[in-house]
Order: sequence, then structure tokens, then C-alpha cells
Amino acid sequence: MWISQGFVHGNHTGKKLEDIGKAYLADLVNSGFFQHVGRHRLYSNSFVMHDLMHDLAREVSRADFATIDGTECKEILPTTRHLSVVTHFAYSIDQHGNAISCENFKRKLLLVTSLKKLRSLVLIGNSGPTFFKCFQNMFKEAASLRLLQISATTYADIGCFISYLVSCTHIRYIKLNSYGMRCELPQALSNFFHLQVLDVNTYADPTLPTGMNNLVHLQHLVAKEDVHSTIDRIGKMTSLQELPIFRVQNACGFDIKQLKFMNQLVKLGIYQLENVKSKRDASEARLIDKGHLEALCFLWDSDSTSLGISAETATEVLEGLKPHQNLKHLQIIGYSGYISPSWFSTGLSVTSLQLLHLENCKEWRVLPSLEKLPFLKKLKLINICHVKELGIPCLEELVLTDLPSLEKCVATFKRELDFHLRVLIIENCYELKVFTPFELQNLCSSEVEQRPWRLSLEDTSAEFSSAEAAQKKWLSGLRVLKIHGCPRLMLLHPLPPAENTQVSVQPLLTYPALEKNSNDLSVMSSKELRVLDAKILAFQNLTDVTSLHIGHCPNLVFLSFEGFRQLLNLRKMVIVSCGNLVSSCIVPGVSETWNATNYPAFPRLGHLKIESCGGIAGKWLTEMLPHMQSLEELDIEDCPQMKSISIHRPRQEVETGRLASQAVLPRLAQDEFGLYIPLNILSTLEKLHIRRCPGMQLYGSKEGYGGFTSLTELVITGCPMLLSSADERFSLPPSVPDLHIEFLPRRLQPYFPENTSIRFLLVHESPDLQYLNLHFCTALQELQIHNCRQLAVLEDMQYLSSLRILSIEMNPELSASWVRKCQEVEEGSSHARLLPPLLGKLSIRHLQDDLAPYLLAHLPFLRSLVVLNSPNLIFLQLGCLATLKNLWIEDCRSLTSLQGSLSYLEVCFCDSQNLTSLQLGSLAALKDLTVYSCDWLTPLETLPSLGNLTDLAIYDCRSIAPLLELLSRQPEGFSIFPQLERLYVDDSSALATSFCKHLTSLRYLRITDSDVICFTDEQEKALQLLTSLQDLSFLGFLNLIDLPAVLHSLHSLKKLDVKGCPRISRLPEKGLPPSLELVAIERCSEELQEQCRMLTTGKLKVQIYNYG
Repeated sequence: MWISQGFVHGNHTGKKLEDIGKAYLADLVNSGFFQHVGRHRLYSNSFVMHDLMHDLAREVSRADFATIDGTECKEILPTTRHLSVVTHFAYSIDQHGNAISCENFKRKLLLVTSLKKLRSLVLIGNSGPTFFKCFQNMFKEAASLRLLQISATTYADIGCFISYLVSCTHIRYIKLNSYGMRCELPQALSNFFHLQVLDVNTYADPTLPTGMNNLVHLQHLVAKEDVHSTIDRIGKMTSLQELPIFRVQNACGFDIKQLKFMNQLVKLGIYQLENVKSKRDASEARLIDKGHLEALCFLWDSDSTSLGISAETATEVLEGLKPHQNLKHLQIIGYSGYISPSWFSTGLSVTSLQLLHLENCKEWRVLPSLEKLPFLKKLKLINICHVKELGIPCLEELVLTDLPSLEKCVATFKRELDFHLRVLIIENCYELKVFTPFELQNLCSSEVEQRPWRLSLEDTSAEFSSAEAAQKKWLSGLRVLKIHGCPRLMLLHPLPPAENTQVSVQPLLTYPALEKNSNDLSVMSSKELRVLDAKILAFQNLTDVTSLHIGHCPNLVFLSFEGFRQLLNLRKMVIVSCGNLVSSCIVPGVSETWNATNYPAFPRLGHLKIESCGGIAGKWLTEMLPHMQSLEELDIEDCPQMKSISIHRPRQEVETGRLASQAVLPRLAQDEFGLYIPLNILSTLEKLHIRRCPGMQLYGSKEGYGGFTSLTELVITGCPMLLSSADERFSLPPSVPDLHIEFLPRRLQPYFPENTSIRFLLVHESPDLQYLNLHFCTALQELQIHNCRQLAVLEDMQYLSSLRILSIEMNPELSASWVRKCQEVEEGSSHARLLPPLLGKLSIRHLQDDLAPYLLAHLPFLRSLVVLNSPNLIFLQLGCLATLKNLWIEDCRSLTSLQGSLSYLEVCFCDSQNLTSLQLGSLAALKDLTVYSCDWLTPLETLPSLGNLTDLAIYDCRSIAPLLELLSRQPEGFSIFPQLERLYVDDSSALATSFCKHLTSLRYLRITDSDVICFTDEQEKALQLLTSLQDLSFLGFLNLIDLPAVLHSLHSLKKLDVKGCPRISRLPEKGLPPSLELVAIERCSEELQEQCRMLTTGKLKVQIYNYG
């Protein structure tokens, strides 16, 4: 922009105007006029001006700069040189997509009398033919216009505007930020002979007019990279600086000679080099003359060898493409030659090279000596099959991918490389054995083989300190380390090399898999790993780690307490499938001197999970727990070797605070399989989960679980012996609000203290349980009982005055027992209620007709009822439930009638094709109806009578189209769902005119359909009938290519959601309605995201989300 206005002046140093302009910008930043705010996804850098500085600049330049805003049009002075016109609030869009202008705004435009000095015009917002007619007379005087920018224009006839209203005499810069258009640039553009910049955005794919090669002064064409390759005789455009893709063709106007005189090029990509037949033809490009060229890409088609292109021909062609010595970035892709060209092998012709990228050069056998490239910073070698040895100079980035024959990499300047290397990626180099940056200095191979990382447990403090000192110098600047598919590579340094290094390493010859990202660390999948110490992990560089996962290391026996003590921020540790962690691996003499209170190994660990460690012994965990003085959550899963758990307070532990004193340690050692909970855990532990430990039993104090003074959640599942052995020791601390238990014995009476605060109780998977008494659980709020097939007695439920939620699976014995109790109450022989009267939600499985009327009659305050898996239930009388608001019915195949007053009904009938007479007509008060998995929807033909319905959701119902057609066959004048405001469907066939014409109150529509590719004309017409629609969501349209073209006609629409629609690449051609206030895009194409970003205004907000 600055250059087009003549603000940037050349000098005699030979610098390009772009470089001089960058220097201007740097001076303005240093002077405080602009502030650097970092990178933007569309631009390399972004700058802002402070509000006060902006106000001052506007005041000083008020005679030269002006803005016409649709809401506030100020007088335009004749001296105005730079004009911005904002039309967001000045125009609206009619149902045909035409811009309707505000008359006041149009009158303001007509008052602009003189634009003789106008040099810049920026148009922002919706505009149309009427708008351009207002400008027609104005532009007759704007003969000095140099810059034109049209942003977010949807409906304007851009071609006409450029063709007839813009003078092509002086214009230097044109930028078209148009969205929702198949951009076809006008033929008149080929006459803009002085144009220097044409910007239609990098995501746009415009159709260029013929004669584009007339623009001999064009320096920058900003569009999709492949657009440039469509220009015939592009060689005439000698001022062009970027030609990212030039496809060599055997056709006049597209041959490689076109590049001969394009000496201003800074970036060049030459594709389809298989069409160049000789060195002489290649030299016609005269790359040697292009002193400004910085980035160059050579590309042969991937199947060029199958086209008969010999290796010798490819070598000759590459020899003839000798570049200028100023070249900085070089890419060679698809080269089929065996050797390097002379200009590359000597290095003398590319001494300025900073980046080298070689890819799919499968036959290249000997690479040139890279030490001859003194400025080389980045090296990428991808899919080069025959290279066996590589010399590595001092680099900042090294990428080696798919080099199957590579055996050896030697760093020429190892010390410098350790300091400068920032990115190291090695993938699928299966034969790589020697990588000298990974080796220890002065360490012979015999010493490597005898390293004690596998077998020795002698990890002294002196050795630990030595490893830490050596680590500080090795690859200290590395930020990204990725090693995958290199099974023969040996790594002799601990990881990560620095605190902020991201690491992803798959198993190596002497190293486990390791992932380090942000604050998470995982060590995985190694059969060789026996000791996790300072030879594997650089603990001093892991102080920011908060989560550690150790998994699938079956021979791991020892964790270094000395190292883990440095993980000061470690909050969570998960150990999975490491079955050989045993206490015998503690270094002799250490346990007697380590005081767990004053010298804990895990000072801040709050969550420990041990899972699927089949061989792990309880004694190892017993010795670990005293070092976890902040432990709040303990999970033990699938550990069959743990045979017992004992909760006690040894006197020695109280007195000394040690893990196990000399008096206690021998006694603990006698039981390798017992888990002892130490004193420090009793006071801090809040959650205890023990799952699938079938042999575990409870021993120790009669106080049992009551010793946990802070416990708030206890989960015991898959441990039948743990509960059956508990006997009287199954006492709970008063603080426990949540309890999950299973495999209860026949008549277990858990001891709940009278002051128990338990609020949630889950009893499940207890096939032997027959009797359960909850007399003291007066604080209980939610009770769930599932899969207790013999439970026949559930005592004292009437005392649970706080119970609000009950989920229960009935069985014949319990049903019969409840029926008898209900009958006794009705007969007057008993006054004990079956359930507490204040119960608000009941979820019941296997409900029978004989129990249903008795049960529901005693729940006067029930608001939510869920009936599941009751295939024999025929009749459900809801009239007695005066407060019932929500009903969910699932898999009740024999149900034929519902009666009552409801506001919410959720129905799920799986495979219920025999259900043909379900009547909903009596539910006249129903407001919210959700239907799931009803393949046979004829029973819902009474829906039209639900005149108060406001919310309707229909999911996974294959016959939705016939149902909607049936609903639409109503007498003339009869309105279906007159109050329906929200509709959710997963079938686009719901968009039928016969149905949508009735939805006059619909405000919210969410629709999903993974199969539809495009909307039919009928569906688009149906969408237009939703005149009250304010919120529209398209979700999970995996194959949809285009959004409905009629979106612009939804005049009430305020919010548009498009989520999970990856194939939509553009907005509708006629754009979106001006009433929109929010557009939300999630998991969609990059092209659609970029277009939507341009919509942002003061009125319209755009939110874009991307996950994983």
C-alpha cells in the first residue's frame, strides 16, 4: 500500500522498495507509532496503533483522510486523498439477495462533490448496484486513484465496478476480499498496465481474464498458488516477484523459456520438469541471472520414471538449472538422478543457502558435502532410499524421514550443533545405528554395552550429579525432538535435553518410548527397562511436569527416589502394566536413613493410580506411600497379587514419621503381598478406588475404613473377598459422601455411623445380596441399585427423608415384596411407606403392571420418571402424578397407552415395530417431546393434537419422512405445532414445504445428516418458509459440499452454527442475512474458516473452534 502511494522512495543502495518499506515500519515501531502484537494466521506479523496515537493521527490528517460510515456520514472535504466507506449498517439484503440501501446514506454519498485528489478508496461491507451508481459521477473525477480495496463484498457487481468506474491510468493496488463467490475477474483488469499488486486472497481460486500477461508492472499476485500457472506467456510479466508454481508444458506460452527474463523473481517453483528434455533447454530459464531469487523449488512428477524419463536426463536437466549464488532456500522434489549436479556438489554456486529440502529423490546415492554451505540452517531429507552415510554441519533444524538405507550420521561440529540445534526429527530410518550427537564423548563401544541402565541398581548420588552436569551441555537449545521408527539407534543421554523441549520418542535400542509435551510426561513400552533413573530421565529438566504416566514396562523394578524428588510439581502419577515393581529393589541401606516426612520422594503428588500390574506386590506400594504426604486420590485396579489391605497406625510411625522403622520393617517384609496404609495417608486421602483385585481381603484394626478422616469417596468394585472378609470392619468414616460397592455378600450390614454424611450410594453387581438396611443413611440423596438379582428385602427406605433420586433394577422377589407392602398400606395393616414421599426422580428397570399403579400412587412429588427395559409393561397411568414433568420411556415394547399431564416426554423404542397404538393425544399439556430409535413412527400420528408443544427432537428414526407427510395431511386451516420453537432432527428430509409451512413460531433448528451431499430445491424452499428462525445449526454433515443458497433470505436469523462439515469450502454465493449477530464454525475446512473471519464487524461476531 505504501509503495502504491509513493510513500516509499528508492535510494542508491540497490535495495528493493519492499525492504526499504520494512525499514520504515521498523523505525515507526521503534518510535512508538506502532506496536508489534505478534503473528497472525494470515500474516507473518501484525501491528496496531495505540488509541491515543490513532486519534492524534486522525486529527492531524483530517484534511487528507475521511470515512463515510452508514451510521454517521460526515462531510467530505475536496482535499480528501484517502477515503473509507463502511456499509455494514447502510445496506440490508432482500429475499433475492439484492442490497437495499439506506436512503439517508445514499443522500450523503451524493453530497460528495469533488474527488479530484482521491488516491485511496477502501470499501467495507455489503454493497450493490445502487451503491455503485452513487459513485458513478464521483469517479469521473477520481482519475488519480492508486489504491482500491473492496472488503467483504457479497452482492456487488465487482466486474462492472472495475470495468467502468475505476480509472486504470494510475491504479497500482487492488485488493478484493470477496467471500461466497466463484471469483471471475473482469476482462478489464488486463488493461491496468501500471498495476503492481492484485490481491484476491490466498484461499481464492479466481478465473483470470485473458491477456493477464499485459500487466508487465505487476509485482505481486496474491491468490492460490496454482492460479499463476494458468497465465499464458507469463514471461512478459518481468516485474513479478512470486511465481510459486510454474508448470512446464509442451505448449507454446508455457515452456521453460518463459522464465528467461523474469529476473525480479524472489520465489519460484518449477513443476513438471519431466517435460524438460535436456540441459540446454533447462538453461533457457537463466536462473543464474536471477540475483533476487531467494526461494527455489524443482519438482518432477512422482511417476516421471514411468513416463520414460531416464536418470541421466534428470541429471542433465538439474545441471542446467544452476541458480544464482544468492539463493537461500532450495527444494528438490522427485529428482530421479543418481548424483548431484556439479553446481551443488561443489557448493560454490549456492554458498548463501540457508534451507535445503530434498524429497522423493529415491535414486540419489551420494549427497554433496554440506560442510561447504556455511550458512545452512535447515536440512530436510525425505524419502531418499540409497543414502547410507550423512555428514551433518551446524544446523538449527534437521529432519530425516524415510531414509531406509541410512546407517550413519556424523556431526562435523558437535559442540556447535549441541548449542544451535532447535528441531530434530528422525523418522523411519530403520538401519540407522550411529548418530554421533547422541553418543557420549570418550565412551568406547565396550563401555556402552556394559552400561548399567538395564541391570545395575547402583545409582549413587555422585553418579547422579555427574549425569546431571553432562546433560547441561548436550543439545541445550533443542526445542523439538522426535524419533520414530529407528529401532537400531542407540541413545546414551537422558531426556529431555532442556526444560522446554517437546519430546516424542518411540522405543530405541537402549531407550523406552517417551512423550513430553507441555506438563505431561509418559514413559512407555519397553521390555528392557529395569531402572528408571537419571540415565533415562533428565530430572532437572522435568521440574514443570505435573502428570507422569509409566506404562507397559514389564521388567521395570526400580524408580529412583533421588530423581523423582526433583519433580517438585508432580501432581499425578499413573503406572500401568508394570508388574515387577517390587520392594527388594530398594538400594540396601537407603530405607533406614531416608525419613519420608523430611525427605519425601513425591512431595506434591496428589493422585496415584496403579493399574493392570499383575505381578506388583503390595509391599512395594507400602514403601512408596509414606513419601506421598499430599496424596488425595489412590486408585488400585487389576492388581491380583495384592492379597490384603491393612489400615492401622503403628506406634513407631507416629513417633518417628518414618516409612518403616527398624522394628517394623522386618514384620512388613514377611508379607510381600499386603498393602499397609500409613498414617500420613489416613489424614490426606479423599478418594479411594479399589477395582478388580479379586484376592484382596481386609485386615487390621476394627476401625476399618473409619480411620480415613478426610475420605469423601470410596469405590470398591470387583473385589468380592474384600467385602466378604470385612465383617464388622466394614465401617465408614462419617465424612464419606459417595460410596460405590459391589459383590456384597448375602446379608452384609454395612456399618453406617449414626452421624454418617453419605449422600450417594451405588450398590451393583451383587448377585448374592438378599438383604440391605439403610436406616442411618438419613442424609442419602441418591441411591442406585443394579444387578442384585436376589435382593428381596430393602429395609427402612421410609427413613431416607433426604432421598431425591432412586435408580433401581427390579427382580421378581423384590417386586412381590413391594406389592405386598403397598397392599398392606392400602388395607391399613401397615403405616410404613414403601418409599420416601419427597422422592423427585425415579428410574426403574423391569417394572411390572402389578407394581406400577401401587408404586406411582405413593409418590406425590415425583417430577421425573424413567422406565427402562420393561417389555411386559402394557399400561402406565400417570394421572396420580400431579407434579410429573419429565418422562423417559425406553424399550417398553408392549406399552399401548399413556395418560396424564406432562411437560416433557422422551421416548426410545428399540425395534418396536409391534407398537401400533401408543396414544399421546391425552397429553395435551406436553411441551417437550424427544423421540429416539423409533423405526416405526405410525404410533405418533396423534402428535398434531399436541398444541402446546414447544420443543421436538426426533433422532435415529428411519421413517421420519412418512411421518412428516402424515402430520401434514390436516384439514384446511388446522395448524400443526403452532407453538413449536425448537426442532432437532438428524434427517434432512424433515425440510419439506408441506411440514415447514406450519412452523410459524420456530426459532431454533438443529439439523444433521451425514449422507446428504447437497440440499434439493424443495428443501431450500422449505427453509425459506421458516420466517421466525433465529438460530440455525448444521451439525455433522460430513459429505455436504455447499450450505443452502437461500440463507441470505432468512431475515430473522441471528446465529449460524456450522460444526463438523469438513467438505464445505465456501459461503453461499448470495452471502448471509444482515440480521446475523454470531457465526460459529467448528471442525470445518480452512477455506471456510478464512472466509468467515472476514465477516467480523462491530455487529457480527465470528467464533472459530478447532480441536485436535
